[in-house]
Amino acid sequence: MNEHGYRSGWALFTAAVGYAIALAALFPVQIAFPVIADAFGVSISDVSWAATAFLLSLTILALLAGRIGDLYGHKRVFIAGLAVTTVAGFFCAFAPTWPVLIALRLIQGVGAALVSGNAMAIAANAVSPSQRGKAIGLLTTATSGGIVLTSLLVGRLISVAGWPSVFLVVVPFGAIRPHHIALDGIGHPA
Repeated sequence: MNEHGYRSGWALFTAAVGYAIALAALFPVQIAFPVIADAFGVSISDVSWAATAFLLSLTILALLAGRIGDLYGHKRVFIAGLAVTTVAGFFCAFAPTWPVLIALRLIQGVGAALVSGNAMAIAANAVSPSQRGKAIGLLTTATSGGIVLTSLLVGRLISVAGWPSVFLVVVPFGAIRPHHIALDGIGHPA
């Protein structure tokens, strides 16, 4: 495999893992609704805001995040988004009050928007035009796999470590730093 093929492979892998982390931060929370409701003394319908806050900021900002990546570099925005998603997830686990948790979930959704809005561009820029469909398929598959994996882990984690584990499950993956090397030269503005 030549140097470009190696770098393209790592760029795709990094974009796929980041994209999976960003979106996997959403779904496991829904499994823990009853436990989180008990912990904060709120209703199940109130707990749905933990997912809704994340989705609102992700949905509203994803296109804008892609445009910011066009202007400032997809790599830079992707890495910033992964950091925000990871750090906000860590702090969600230690939220002292319900409003603080919702605010942190909004912030985590912003990070997820920065990742998701740029992961596709990184994948598209890492391969030749004839391979772009496969690259996008890889990101979609990785996201589904990340959601399934974290959802499977969450039930067990809750029984062992309580509701904070729902938010901590993505932290180790977001803390891994291969993306600094893997994305060099990928996704920078022209």
